[in-house]
Amino acid sequence: MAQAALARALRAREASFDDHDKIVALETRNGLRAQPFDEWQHLWIDNPAYRALSHWPIGWVLEDEDDGIVGFFGNIPLLYEFEGRPLLATSGRSWVVDPKYRGYAILLLNYFLNQKNVDLYLNATANAEASAAFSLFQASRVPIGKWDESLFWITNYKGFVRSSLLMKSALIPGFASYPTSAALSFLDRAIGRNRREIPSGTDVYPAETFDERFDAFWERLRHTSRLLPVRTREVLNWHFQYALKRHELFILTVGQGNNMDAYAIFGRQDNERFGLKRMRLVDFQCLTEETAIFRWMLTHALRHCAKNGVHMLELTGLRPDRVAAVQSLSPRRRQLNAWRYLYKTGDPHLNEVLKDPALWDPTCYDGDASL
Repeated sequence: MAQAALARALRAREASFDDHDKIVALETRNGLRAQPFDEWQHLWIDNPAYRALSHWPIGWVLEDEDDGIVGFFGNIPLLYEFEGRPLLATSGRSWVVDPKYRGYAILLLNYFLNQKNVDLYLNATANAEASAAFSLFQASRVPIGKWDESLFWITNYKGFVRSSLLMKSALIPGFASYPTSAALSFLDRAIGRNRREIPSGTDVYPAETFDERFDAFWERLRHTSRLLPVRTREVLNWHFQYALKRHELFILTVGQGNNMDAYAIFGRQDNERFGLKRMRLVDFQCLTEETAIFRWMLTHALRHCAKNGVHMLELTGLRPDRVAAVQSLSPRRRQLNAWRYLYKTGDPHLNEVLKDPALWDPTCYDGDASL
């Protein structure tokens, strides 16, 4: 009876921008980082995909009998292309429900996965619970890359060890970090994990923003036969606007003048609770022979992290050829608690085609993994 009364008291509806304060309260009491209104609204208002649509729900909420918001599922439209054809994709964002109502969280996912005129549904940040729920709706794992494992290097031993000890509830992490970090650094030097100076056969240049070179690069990249999110400078500058403002991006390019042949984007994804300063590879794209270029860009990023006090550099979901390319840098590995990248499409032909790993080049630029 109590469960039935609870269900009768709940209402599901489309979210609006006016719900922001209540959604922030929901996220905060459930341990999630909430975004200020301007940054949150930017996900839609300044989004080229959203602006091209006549109507698009920003998400859905669950309300209790007092009109309080007890659940939210964000819905972000994204522009993709496949074999020259534009596709409309959507990414889930901030799926959160109060513990008392978790049994009804699936209602929000049902709204998301039953939208009309959507070609591709994405979740590139799935935890164990979300992965299990998406699988109930026949979502598939992206067929290339290790999305349940990350590769990483320690670039500041004292800071990394201190944050690791805090995660493990060490009583005196500052004191204990000194001998542990010294031993770890010595071990890594002995086996070659501290290599930061690999001879480069080409020049690698940092970039401050996404300029016209990225438009020219996209025009060349889009003619490949892979599924790709749009990477025009307009979309890139929307996607990374606030990361650029906070100086949380490190962008590297290869090429002379307007003829850019490759780029890599690295972004900060710190764990503020435990004081971990972390840089992650967000996106790497290359139009030439890429193995050496990928390795050179990583060594630049490793030096950048070490110079700027970043504790670790992490890579997630790498294709097998890129994993092989970095083996000489002796990365560490850590297992994740779920396969992070899932997708679903309602188009039977597209669903069959996308089973081919060669048609994918998934990175952490996909979905909302770096928004």
